[in-house]
Amino acid sequence: MHNHALSVLLAVALSISTSGVMAANLSFDEVLQAVQDGDYATAAARVHVVAEQGDPRAQEILGFMLIWGERLYGAAVRTDPVAGRKWLAQAASSGREAAAFYLRRFAERQAAQQVTTDSQNLEQPSR
Repeated sequence: MHNHALSVLLAVALSISTSGVMAANLSFDEVLQAVQDGDYATAAARVHVVAEQGDPRAQEILGFMLIWGERLYGAAVRTDPVAGRKWLAQAASSGREAAAFYLRRFAERQAAQQVTTDSQNLEQPSR
């Protein structure tokens, strides 16, 4: 179920990303084609180059790929949540709404986990 939700999210990000794509963005089109073909090793290599060139759509997709890594893409993409959040932050600062939404979700989850940890620490008797 979780992988299906992530696949749907990536499909939505891709459909949003392709709106307004022009022929001059052939490199980004190649990224999308590799993702849609399930060739994640090629997609990861291409998307990194395009993201480095400053394309916020590629930064967003690279962020998602790095955050979910092996869980969604198999051995083709190594999980690196720190780098993934960095790329999502760059994409969000350029107006990519999906990136901004997920950064907020990650922050909320992290805050909730911290509250749980703090609660557990308070409940443990001191020695």
